[in-house]
Parts: sequence; C-alpha cells; structure tokens
Amino acid sequence: MFKRLVRQRYALSAVAVVVITVAVLSLTAHQRHQLTLLERWLQDTLAPVQQALFRAGKGVDRELERWRAVRSFWVEHEALSEQASRVDELQHRLAELVAENQRLRELIGFAETLPGEYVAALVIGRNPDNWFQTITINRGRAHGIGPNDPVVVSKGLVGRVTTVSEHAATVMLILDPESGVAAMVQRTRDTGVALGVAGDDRHLHLRMFFREAAVEPGDVITSSGLSHLFPKGLRIGVVVGVSLDHAGLVRTAQVRPAVDFDRLEEVLVIRGLRRAGP
Repeated sequence: MFKRLVRQRYALSAVAVVVITVAVLSLTAHQRHQLTLLERWLQDTLAPVQQALFRAGKGVDRELERWRAVRSFWVEHEALSEQASRVDELQHRLAELVAENQRLRELIGFAETLPGEYVAALVIGRNPDNWFQTITINRGRAHGIGPNDPVVVSKGLVGRVTTVSEHAATVMLILDPESGVAAMVQRTRDTGVALGVAGDDRHLHLRMFFREAAVEPGDVITSSGLSHLFPKGLRIGVVVGVSLDHAGLVRTAQVRPAVDFDRLEEVLVIRGLRRAGP
C-alpha cells in the first residue's frame, strides 16, 4: 500500500510540474502587465486542474500520514506486547523464586533439628516404571552419601539411599513395598512397622506388633528408631483407618504419608547414621 501511494504521489507531482511550468512560461514569456486572451484562457483553464492536483496531493499526503500512523501503532503494539511477555516471564520467575525460597527456609529450619550431618540435594529423576517408589538425587559418594542414609524433608520421612555413584544416588521411598520403617503411634507409643503396599501408591500400612495396640484415625505416626536405619521421631503420616486381619490377630492401620511424593524437589540426606542394613 505504501509503495502504491508513493507512486501516485510521484505521478501527480510530475503532472503538476508540467502544468505549472507551462503556465509560468506562458505568463513570463513577456514581461507585461496585461495578458492576452490566450494567456487568460490558459490561466483560467489550468486553475481548476491545478486546484484538483493540489487537492489530490493533499489526499495522498493524508493517506501517507494515516499509513505512517497505523504502522507506528503496530510497531508500538508489538513493542508493548513483547514488553508484556517479558513482564509475565519475570513474574513467573519471581513466583518460582518465592516458592523455592519458602521451601528452602522450611528445609533449613528443619535441618537444625536433625541429628548428625546432612546434605541438601535436588530430585533429578524418578523411576518411570514405578513412579512413586524410587527417585534420583544429584548428590553421591563425592558428597559423603552412602547406602542406607535416611532422606527427609521438612514435612517428614522420604526414604533411604539404596545405590550411590560419585555424583548421584537412588532413594527408595517409604511407599516401596520393599521398604519398611519401624514406626510408633505418637499418642500411645505403641509400635509397629510401616510398609508400602503394591498397587496402593497413596498409603502405607502400619502393622502393629500387639493386637491390643491403641491406634485410631487421626493418630500421628512417627519413626520409632528401633530399626537403626531411621532416627527416632521423624513424621511418617496420619492414620486414616484401622482394621483387623481375618483371624483377628493383627491390627493394621492405613496411613496417609505426611510427604507429598508427587512434588518432591529438594531433600535432605542425613549422613553419619548408617548401619549395616536391614
């Protein structure tokens, strides 16, 4: 559109130059104060044409100004859109940093209550076959981590290290059926073992050691420290149901874990408490 308007303007300008040149030549051919009939006729005839050309030129100028204004608007619009996108990105990054800062504050505050030394680590992978059973962290032997080291977050117990390389380690979650945590009912101090259950990736089963053990929904379950793998007092979860086996001999509590395993990002590995293994 811009090129077409420019071409029109050039054409009109050329015609105007020719007409004006002819008029000037005819009017200045002789330095006289009186015009001949032909000169007057020429002047009167060319006047409307000149007026029309002048108006056309003004119209072209207006169109060009309008086009420039539209183009300027779109350039400004694109710049504002890009700026808005950058603001959105910065807000997203800020929200991520605020959330991360909050998690780290909680983790650091919790770390001060832990026995022994600890190492902070990031979760960098999950087992694609058993999503809720193992995770991979970015700390390993080079950071003093070894098999059976407990792994925790501020909300509670995550699991324990099983295999270690120089700069990474695999952690078995307490939800894994192969994992077992010596546990205790915080209210009554009755003990048992918390186990993962195949096919149930949202709960643990707490098998009480005594049939008469007092446990009920709402009870908080913590680690008892009897297995020598996990320190005493780490939060495991909350009881949501209680049942007896078919023989009525074993009381089992269904426990909802305190940790949200779907959203694990940073963890703490407790060093210096390892034992030979179960």
